[in-house]
Amino acid sequence: MEPLESKLAEGLSEVRGALQSGAYKAAHEILDDLPLQYRNRPEFVVARFGICEAQGSYRRVDKDIGELLAKDPGCFSTPERELIVDLLRAIHARLDMIMRCKFTPYASIALSVWQRWLSPTDIETYNENMVLLELECHLGLHTYIRGVYNEEDAALRVRPANLDVERYSAYPLPLEPVAASKRLESLIRYLMRVNRLEEAFMVLKCRLICYPLSLSEPEHFLDEIEENFFSGPLLRARVRLFKGVQLIRLQTFSIAEGFLKDAQEIFEWLDYKSGLAELRVAKNQMATIAFQGMGVLNDSLFSGMVEQEYIDATKALCAIECYVIAIQTLNSYFGFAGALQSPAMLEQAFQALEEIASQGGIELYVWIQRATCLSREVRVGIGLGEQSVWCETFFRRHKNSGAYAMLDRFASCYSRFYYDIGNRSKQIEYAMSALEYQQLRTVNAAELAQSAHGVFIYMLYNLEHLSGKDFDDEALRAREFCLQWLQKSADAGLSQWVEKGKHNLARLDQAVGNSEGLVSFRRESLKADEPVGIDQLTGAYLSEKEKMLSCFAAKDVDGAFDVVQRMREVLQKYQQSGTDLEYSDRRSTAVTILSALLLNASKALVINSRTSPHLQRALSCAEEAAQGYQEIGELRNQAASLVHAATIVILAKQTDWTSRSVELLRKAETCADRLREETVALSLVDALENKQQVVASFASMDIYRMGYIALKAVATYAKHDPEGKAKSERSAWEWIQRGKARSISDLLSLYQIYPQRYLKDVPDEFLGLVREKKARLRKLGQNAQGQDPPLGIVQKEMSEAPELPDFQPMEDINVNIRFEDILNLQEAFSQENGGNRIIFVDWMVSSSSIDMTTVTETGEIRIDILDFTLEVAMSHIRGQPIKIRSSEDVMEWKRKYFDSFSSWSEDSLEMEYLEELNWLVAPLAEVSRPGDTLVFCPSGVLHGIPLHALSVGDECLIERNPIIYCDSLSMMLNSYRKAKAQSQSKTGSSSAAVFGVYGRSGMAHGTKSKEEAEVQSTLEKIAARFDTEVSFDVSPADFITKCADQSIIHYHGHAVLNTTKNSGFKQALLLQPTQNQKGKQVAAPQALLQIEPEPPTPTTTALDDGLLLSSASPATATNFTAREMFTDLRLRSAHVTLIACSSAGQDIRVGEEPQGIIPALLLAGAASVVGTLWPIRSQDGRLFSMEFYARFGGAGSLVDLAGALRESVLAVRKARPCPVHWAPFVLHGAWFHRL
Repeated sequence: MEPLESKLAEGLSEVRGALQSGAYKAAHEILDDLPLQYRNRPEFVVARFGICEAQGSYRRVDKDIGELLAKDPGCFSTPERELIVDLLRAIHARLDMIMRCKFTPYASIALSVWQRWLSPTDIETYNENMVLLELECHLGLHTYIRGVYNEEDAALRVRPANLDVERYSAYPLPLEPVAASKRLESLIRYLMRVNRLEEAFMVLKCRLICYPLSLSEPEHFLDEIEENFFSGPLLRARVRLFKGVQLIRLQTFSIAEGFLKDAQEIFEWLDYKSGLAELRVAKNQMATIAFQGMGVLNDSLFSGMVEQEYIDATKALCAIECYVIAIQTLNSYFGFAGALQSPAMLEQAFQALEEIASQGGIELYVWIQRATCLSREVRVGIGLGEQSVWCETFFRRHKNSGAYAMLDRFASCYSRFYYDIGNRSKQIEYAMSALEYQQLRTVNAAELAQSAHGVFIYMLYNLEHLSGKDFDDEALRAREFCLQWLQKSADAGLSQWVEKGKHNLARLDQAVGNSEGLVSFRRESLKADEPVGIDQLTGAYLSEKEKMLSCFAAKDVDGAFDVVQRMREVLQKYQQSGTDLEYSDRRSTAVTILSALLLNASKALVINSRTSPHLQRALSCAEEAAQGYQEIGELRNQAASLVHAATIVILAKQTDWTSRSVELLRKAETCADRLREETVALSLVDALENKQQVVASFASMDIYRMGYIALKAVATYAKHDPEGKAKSERSAWEWIQRGKARSISDLLSLYQIYPQRYLKDVPDEFLGLVREKKARLRKLGQNAQGQDPPLGIVQKEMSEAPELPDFQPMEDINVNIRFEDILNLQEAFSQENGGNRIIFVDWMVSSSSIDMTTVTETGEIRIDILDFTLEVAMSHIRGQPIKIRSSEDVMEWKRKYFDSFSSWSEDSLEMEYLEELNWLVAPLAEVSRPGDTLVFCPSGVLHGIPLHALSVGDECLIERNPIIYCDSLSMMLNSYRKAKAQSQSKTGSSSAAVFGVYGRSGMAHGTKSKEEAEVQSTLEKIAARFDTEVSFDVSPADFITKCADQSIIHYHGHAVLNTTKNSGFKQALLLQPTQNQKGKQVAAPQALLQIEPEPPTPTTTALDDGLLLSSASPATATNFTAREMFTDLRLRSAHVTLIACSSAGQDIRVGEEPQGIIPALLLAGAASVVGTLWPIRSQDGRLFSMEFYARFGGAGSLVDLAGALRESVLAVRKARPCPVHWAPFVLHGAWFHRL
């Protein structure tokens, strides 16, 4: 190797000296002061890496190594330079793992370097670079093992087929651990003999990190090291610190304190900050064990001291950029916090973890710590939203990283998250993903069989929640899965798992053939005096639960509660066994099992007996279960217990039953709100879907439905108390409104807490504006005095901050609705419309009846039980069974007339068919007059029914009244406010965007069909009406751009609404695709380009639905989904008309949460949208459009949208009387628009 320039050699020598005293900052400054021409030298970069490695922070060196390796290889012609370049290659590959979780290429690089340089070389001839290369291989390969395998037994690691690695018995290690540790110890002794102490200490650190100390003679080896390091005070102190930590673990405190004290004196003398922080951690570990022995571990005074020390040590390490040691400190803290009943500083710890994530450049270690937290007791301190963001982000960034062990852990965590929010299909999906990753990292057949058994149990439990075809499909999938793993277990000779597999099949067969549902495994019961482990405990719970249910079925209530008492004793024994450090974990497990048993006991008792004493006993069990779940933070199960308790109270109807049931339901609602509001995601629409799943899993509508029933009963009984009756009716009405669109409400609420720690690209000053606006609006809401001038200034500044587009529509929406808001809206409507009235109509759907609630112009709330006639009432008085029509009758009607939606014909939907549903609107004859504007807010099975086409008396409703639809009155009120603000600020001429799609035939043959020509002519007339041109064949990006700042948006084309069980916001427009990064276009199904689209396939889903726009070629079309509208489209209170099939269709099976194009557009900023309820003929759409826009005035005029739609529908009806043609057109949102 050619001689180094004296100045560079001198600088590198000073760096080594600074490192010996732990002066990392000074070492970096020495390198920074060297002339620029040295900075691209390999020796310089290796020195920089040495500082970063000692410090545990790699950002400063990563770029330098990458740039150096990108140079022409010819400039590294000497053997020593080639050695340095291979060293840098190995370092860069390890940094890829540490900083970017990129694992795939590392093993081949490290092993090739080992074979070239290290395997043939005697360690006693190593120079400094050879020592570094040796360490790099050991450290890198152990990092690789941790991320890819996490498997201690090398024989069980999966070996890649594309590498010749069979000769490595400890793959990916080139040596067995014993041989490798002895090799490093020999290297340490050699370096000590030649007085290369700093290098010896580096090798010692590597030896202790990579291999257990038990592979050598610990005391002799460390004493030998300490004796030789006596001349180096820092190195001696580091060895003493390590020996002290080992003694702490052996609880030899007196000797350990001596070692720690010696180390502390040296660290303080040298001002060695990272060593002092590590000392604090060691003392914390000693204090933890001591407090445990004293029995004061959970005393807030003692535990608080230790928690504070951990957090302070972490902050001190972050301040000097020692991020690796900082995250190790956090790991110790989380282990300590998991042993506490109520850790006080989890939030500070998580904040420190996020600081390390953003600043430390050690992404791998951050993700390992996050996965560890999700697997520990501290998981309860991590909001569900944060859990989902962690898992989602890891998969989004590192799905193809090759880090199979990490992917396995996060897939398991994500499966648990979906269990917590009640999404069983997703739970199974990620459990199966975890199993797939497990197969990529290990060949341990027993471990794989155990995981497969767990997946099957998930599938089996999921069957309890399915019926019909869904049940059959899932049962078939479960059988195939079980047979597959039964065969694998048999091939591996795993008799235990073969028997479990056969048992699983028998259980599945029983489930499929048992109409009463599933039965549990029969396992041996435990006695209270037997030793208890978690496996035995789980088996005992399942067995005792089965015995308890059998007792209830046999009416042996006392026997059932004897079983519960036995289980209490077993759980108490389990809880009290073990150490104090394990108490919290055991307590949580015991409370979980007991609460589950109590809730099952309560439900079974209610099913089998409804006597007053038994209902009281069931209520006590449900309330105790709720308290247990509250203690361990299980919000979902706590809410379920509270809902069940409220059900019992309603059944018992004892004194104050209404107030007590409502109180329980409000507590359940609080649990549901907390869980749902914590459920966030990196994408707003993903957050909404997760929130909606929480709504469904909580049976949220049961909460609101029962609350409504209780409050309605109060109003019914309060005949002699008009004031009390009115108050109860208002409470019942507000309960309904709170129950609708809960996920959208808290997603867009003023009080939504944004996941700010993930908004790294958002300027602090903008987030400051968000917080200031919230604070001002909250203050104004409390004072109810209107807006003050400063708020306008804040809003103006926010409008000029485009860095946070996803938050802009959220900042403009306030979804909290009060009854007073509706009264104010009625008054404003009357003033603005010459005294005309607006009536708000809701439907509350239960299994036994459908109620209509209306808010009249006088502010009165009227509740009508539909189809409940005088004759029915007399039957009830006579004691005869009551039969009124309900949701089942509506469902039957929809199955009879709506299931053939893809093949409408003239006789598909006659008026006589619609007349069968006139009972749904019958009360409107009394509560409304002809000419009143009606706002319809349907629920449940009523979604999608053309309520405006039903008749009151002999008159069709759309002929009698202008009608507006909405998914919830809170969203309608928001639309009104947007339209009102737009009408007051509108100046100048109206702007519009008009879009069209041609059919396939015209594209294929170059000539338009007659209908295509008519469509083009109609669109051109509409465009001319607004002084614009028609846009054909636009891409999603063009569509977004052209819609910006437009007042009117008209679209004539195609939309697909797929209604499968996995549907979400996936309705879509078909547009010309934008090019991907490789300049290629993405093909879409050609069928979507037909004038009459074909029905959706079973594999498609609803956030994939949308408007269909085309390009010039049917092979190059793409969907513009409602998901993309929600996240990318920015509308300024525009009116949108969608002449497309089923564009007003909704998927509402997840609670009452609306999904589809219309809610997506309203959330994107539209004030009103016209759409269609079912697939329509293009001719009908053309006729409606011409009639609709003919009723628009000139620029600046105020358009009565509800009136225009009504008159247009009647015009279409006159031309084409069958309801198939005129009934699909509906208006959502505001009823007026300023041109």
